[in-house]
Amino acid sequence: MQKKTKGFWPIIAYLLLATLIYYVLNTKSLIGIDDANIYFVYMRNLAKGYGFVFNQGGEKVEGFTSLLWTLIGALLFKLSEYYNILLIVFNIILISIILFRLRIFFYQRFPTNGFSIFLFLLAVLLVIPGFIEWTILSLLETGLWCFLLVMPAIDILEFNAEDRSIHYSKLSIYVILMTICRPEAMLWIPFFIIFNTYKEFLISRNSKFIFNNIGLLLVFAFSLFLLVQWRINYFGYPLPNTYYAKVSTNISHNLYLGLKYVGSFLIYNPVITVVLMVDLLGFIYLCKNEKLKMLINRKNFDFLFLFSIFLLSLFIPFYTGGDYFANYRFMQPTIPLILISVCTTSLFQKLESKRINVLFAIPVLVLFVFFSSFHNYNIIKKHESKLAHEFIVAKDERFHSRELNKLFSVINDFPSQGVMAAGSCGYVYNGETIDMLALNNLKMAHSPQEYDARVMKNHAAFRKKVFFKQKPDLFWIAGDFINKKQTFQNVKTIEIDDFNKIVFKHIDDLPQFKKDYVSCIITIKGYDKYLRIFASRVFLKTLDSHIFQIKINP
Repeated sequence: MQKKTKGFWPIIAYLLLATLIYYVLNTKSLIGIDDANIYFVYMRNLAKGYGFVFNQGGEKVEGFTSLLWTLIGALLFKLSEYYNILLIVFNIILISIILFRLRIFFYQRFPTNGFSIFLFLLAVLLVIPGFIEWTILSLLETGLWCFLLVMPAIDILEFNAEDRSIHYSKLSIYVILMTICRPEAMLWIPFFIIFNTYKEFLISRNSKFIFNNIGLLLVFAFSLFLLVQWRINYFGYPLPNTYYAKVSTNISHNLYLGLKYVGSFLIYNPVITVVLMVDLLGFIYLCKNEKLKMLINRKNFDFLFLFSIFLLSLFIPFYTGGDYFANYRFMQPTIPLILISVCTTSLFQKLESKRINVLFAIPVLVLFVFFSSFHNYNIIKKHESKLAHEFIVAKDERFHSRELNKLFSVINDFPSQGVMAAGSCGYVYNGETIDMLALNNLKMAHSPQEYDARVMKNHAAFRKKVFFKQKPDLFWIAGDFINKKQTFQNVKTIEIDDFNKIVFKHIDDLPQFKKDYVSCIITIKGYDKYLRIFASRVFLKTLDSHIFQIKINP
């Protein structure tokens, strides 16, 4: 047992150190980003028996992308109130297993330089923009998705005829888990099955290999059928609500955003760009020197498989338009496979016979990676990760909702709040939280799109017509809490910033909005803050003037 786990505990120690470093660089937050807090709402409601709902007693809605991550989190929520810490530990274990598996792979494939290559991989993953943050600290399903992509890929690379039954049993399990983890599984699973079929053909050279892979396709088809049927019966729709809220139907705009996303990813990550260039040269070399033989040559399988994974990883965000988060969340799960693809090129194979001097090569490569990355220049200069803003948003919105709970604790019914960042608000607030960006709002997500190219990616789902039907009591188109350092009469009402105006499509300019909503200040005696916000005029009239002080912007 000790021999089998040799090297695992140093990997755990490495990831604990890496997590600690990025914990400090991301405001020392253990509550994840706001989208993770959306998961927390569903995890809590599911654990408490309310079902898949965002507001207790509200509509059934799949406002999360990963069903598997929600189920895991609900289980941990039942086990402990420190479920967020358990999720971080769970992520660390998953990434540790990945790295341990890659360590074994390197040592077996590259007996001369396996140790050097593995150290280099650890160094790159430590400093590459976003890998540790997205897979461990964000508390999204990114680490789980990374595990479900890397592990079957390594299984296919190491597949041989002797372990056929175990291999297909493991792949069947991965297929089921991938299907309920992320929608991209509908593309990744057929991709893996195609290459597994190719590998099986290279091993057996007979027609029997087809039946095992047909079995994998049937497992995938049946799993997907059950998932879609369950969604239709439970939620009324075949895909998660996040798809309808985020994915634009404007294909040309998606392609434009996707081109920017992939291009900036390659510029922002020079090491990945170098890997892509070496892989392209390796592919050109194969096409030029081996021609069609490369398609049936077993020695080239590893390279073709990993290079295809690289290309598919670039294609998915290119087609969908990527997302708006810093450090390229969509690219993180396959980065370990992208990095090792260069080790299977013909160029590397020629160098592999020569021992790399670890004392020289590793420090030089680490310095190159560190100082050539714009991301790490930003860290050195500001002592803060570029992703820190997302953790700050989660903290701020939790603070706002806690303060709302205090302010309106004196009335029977908490007012409803319409928000942009719904996760942290919905997790903390005692009243109804209405997601204005539609992730957790069926009516908003399924209404006709009001396309506006100026709106940031994944922020375009707001519909003015739906807003006027739902009419939240409080609307965070602008708002904050300020301490009572000045008299009530001297407090200025809040202004709407340009970003919020664009996201909410200048609804504040409409006569109907001005008729229904007003910028105001609200407080009560004994409370140490003023709330500045846009509120419904109807709601303000319900507040007892003997309890609440209200100032309306003329």
